[in-house]
Amino acid sequence: MVGERLTKALVTGDFDIYRQVMALPITIEPRGGEPVTLTDIDALQADFDLYRMAIKARRITDIYREIKEINQTEEGHFEVVCDLHILSHAERVVEPFESKMTLRKVGDDWRFCHIRSSLRHIQWTRGEAGL
Repeated sequence: MVGERLTKALVTGDFDIYRQVMALPITIEPRGGEPVTLTDIDALQADFDLYRMAIKARRITDIYREIKEINQTEEGHFEVVCDLHILSHAERVVEPFESKMTLRKVGDDWRFCHIRSSLRHIQWTRGEAGL
């Protein structure tokens, strides 16, 4: 599943997998904040590097997405609504929070093209705030 591949990429630091699960351009939209659109591989690499620094700082070992619903959009994409659980071993780093991710088909693969999450989570992954 694409969500598990995303977790593996983030937890292990494998940018190649991260690149394979993201569709460019991809929009990252924090609730209550300004969306950011990554349009090229350099911007995606910078985003990944910031996320990895945050993961290392908090000793994150797993990210679990508890799927609540899946809806097909008019464009043929799928929007997945889930509760995001960020863990360090068996302990929660933060309380679970809702995230919405839109997937579109690229070739034979489904890839993330839009991610909506809490403002604090996006600020944390971009190195702008603590979790």
